[in-house]
Order: sequence, then C-alpha cells, then structure tokens
Amino acid sequence: MTRQLVIISLLMQLGCLSASAQWTLQQCIDYALKHNISLKQKENVRKQREIDVSTARYARLPDLNGGISENISFGRGLTSDNTYTNNSTNSTGLQLMTSVPLFTGMRIPSQSKLAKLNLEAATSDLEKASNDISMQVAQYFMQVVYSKELLGVARRQVSIDSMQVDRLARTYEAGKASKAQLSQQQATLAESRVTLTEAVNDLGISLLTLSQLLELPSAGGFDVTPDVGRTDSMSV
Repeated sequence: MTRQLVIISLLMQLGCLSASAQWTLQQCIDYALKHNISLKQKENVRKQREIDVSTARYARLPDLNGGISENISFGRGLTSDNTYTNNSTNSTGLQLMTSVPLFTGMRIPSQSKLAKLNLEAATSDLEKASNDISMQVAQYFMQVVYSKELLGVARRQVSIDSMQVDRLARTYEAGKASKAQLSQQQATLAESRVTLTEAVNDLGISLLTLSQLLELPSAGGFDVTPDVGRTDSMSV
C-alpha cells in the first residue's frame, strides 16, 4: 500500500507538470544562449577585443593635449622709495601640445594585427561555446522526451497488468484459474509498478538536469514538448 501511495503521489506531480507551460527545443536553446553565464563572460571578452581593435586602429592619429593654469599671489613688497606697500599679482598660462607617431619600429602595425587576431580568437571561442551549449541542450532535451515515452509505456503496462489481475481474480473465484496463475500475474503487476516508479524518477531527474543546464531560477513547473509547432509564449 505504501508503494502505491508513492506512485500516486509521483503521478500527481507529473500531472501538475503536464498542465504547465511546455518548452520546445528551440525555446530551450534560445533561453540557454541568452542566460548562460559562461557565454555572457565570453561575449564580454569579445566586446573588449573589439575595443582593443579600435584603440589600435586610432593609434596612428595625432593626439592633442592641453592645459591651463592660474597663479595668484598677495603680499607686501618694497618699492623704489624704500617703503612697503600691499600688492597682488596674478598670471594665467595656457598650454597645447600635439604629437604624431612617425616611426615606432612597426609597433603600431603589430599591435593592430595582434588585436585583430585576438578578436578573431574571441569570436571563434564564443561561437564554439554557443554550439556546445546548443548541442548539450538538445541532448538533454531528447533525454527528457525519451524518459516521457518510457513513462507512457510503463503506465500502459501497469494498466494492462492491472486488468489481467482483475480478470484472473474473477476467473480464480469462478474456479477456472489456479492460485499460482493469479499469484504470478500479481507479481508481474508489482514489477510493472516498480518500473513505473523508476520511470517517474528518471523523468524527474531528466527535467531537473535540463533545467540546471538552462540555469533556470527554479525547476518547478518546467516541462518540455517535442512538438516544434507549438506557439506557447515562453519568457526568455
């Protein structure tokens, strides 16, 4: 009886899952590409490499620096009449400087080439990481779909074996079946229920694994559908 209650509880949980919004494979991939922390870090690296390329490109241009200064002084000073008088002075200075790189020993072209190579490497790294994430999502998505198929098979088998037990029980009561036949069918039903419990657990683990790969805040209410034609709106 305890095992039956566990199975009923698990089936009720899966029933709640089936009533929730279901994600397609493309929606899972899009969400992962948008929210994966590792991909965000690689995207930041690529943007920094773009800035490096721009900085290296503009290194040939002349630069302009300027400055302004103001000096004010107060005090008493000795005059030509050998007397002291109060006086104040102020001065303003303006400075502009410009420079143009004429010859840098190929340093600027080398830096520009290196910056471009770094950008290409960062872009390739980001593309590879995106492809890897997409493949992983597809792999775990198909595992969920496979687990759901196995669960459906296990449910149907329990239903068939239950009907067989009921039929043999009535036949046994009518004296047309042996106790051994009924016991054997009851054992088969027990095995089917164990398989159903395992299928429920496997599906739960598959959904949890996929939700963790997507880095969802919570796995509650998360479910998938293999139907690519679904148009359920998902928050990505």
